[in-house]
Amino acid sequence: MHAERHAALLLALFAVPGVLVPASAQSGPAGKIDRILEKRNPREQLAALSAFGEKLTEADIPAALAAGEKLPQLRQRAELRQAILKRWSALAPGDALASIAKLPESGSKLEIAHFAAAQLAAQDPERAAKAVAAFPPGTSRADAIDVAAEIWAKTDAEKAINWVDTLKPDGVRETAARSVLFVWVHLDPIACYARIKNLPPDPIKYALITNAAQAWAARDPQGAIKWARALPGGPEQELGLQNIAESWADFAPARASEFALELPDGPVRQQAAAGVAERWAAQNPAEAAAWVADKLDPVSQQLALPRLLNLWVMDSPRAAAEWAEHLPSGSLREQAIQCFAIAVNGVTPDLGAKLAATLDDANARFEKFEMCFQHWTEIDPDAARTWLAESKLPKDFKDRFSPAPRF
Repeated sequence: MHAERHAALLLALFAVPGVLVPASAQSGPAGKIDRILEKRNPREQLAALSAFGEKLTEADIPAALAAGEKLPQLRQRAELRQAILKRWSALAPGDALASIAKLPESGSKLEIAHFAAAQLAAQDPERAAKAVAAFPPGTSRADAIDVAAEIWAKTDAEKAINWVDTLKPDGVRETAARSVLFVWVHLDPIACYARIKNLPPDPIKYALITNAAQAWAARDPQGAIKWARALPGGPEQELGLQNIAESWADFAPARASEFALELPDGPVRQQAAAGVAERWAAQNPAEAAAWVADKLDPVSQQLALPRLLNLWVMDSPRAAAEWAEHLPSGSLREQAIQCFAIAVNGVTPDLGAKLAATLDDANARFEKFEMCFQHWTEIDPDAARTWLAESKLPKDFKDRFSPAPRF
């Protein structure tokens, strides 16, 4: 952009007193704004001002900004400024970003700087990086740096992280580095781990290891297993192994289930098995349910059942109910029915109530039946009370749930 054009935009942006807007500009954007203000309905006015920027050309922007600063109401000025700056950011994000940087800190600046930084980073990430780093300290700078870093990482994560490393060591740099790493870890978990391993042991590092394990296993399960087994013992290795099993189950659940059961007894194996059950259930819940019932230890079953049934009831609550109902009497059946009742209560509470009524544990039977039956009576009271009256439940149990009809 020529220096004259940039100067005109800045003058308009800051509404310098005494700056005259040419008559041609007044008859263009200014005239259109005047016509918008003729609308009597304030909502229609604001909607039209919000949409005003959609058809502006870059040449229209100085006059539009200047005219907008003359609007009588704050909300009108704010709505129009956002619309114009957003349009400018789409047309010439570098120029827009340079001028937005000079605005006083505000919620509006934060929003439009985010948009402009994203637009420029998608076109020219290196230019965006320089532009956002030049912002004065503030929330808008921090957010713009973060969005520019994240978008750059999608095309060249190593360059993005190298740029972030040049920033002043503070919270802004830490946040931007984190954003780059969470993109990079999915694109190239092997290369990204070289950076992750040097992080301090905290929830961020553990979350990145979780992501690395899942992304790596999706590409090369055996390579991921070798990597995970070499991780430091404790949370890092545990998360690696658990998440490899879970990710592997997305495309080879039977093989992933074998791997999970090969892990040493204890929490790692139990969590891995629960993760496999959940991913398998998303593909074939009946197969996953059979594996949970036949192969898992009681603790693993307890972890896996809610994850299995939460998915199954979304697809076929009746099939899930039949499976739980026909399990042999014992702790697995009791747990399965309780988990089923919780999972199905918001979908088909009648199935949950009917199955909960068959529980052996009296306390669990009352609690889960009450939960589902109450919801059932809210959505279909006649059917609920008819079923209860005709059921073979003990009279004292029926009496507890047979209140007078509510209107």
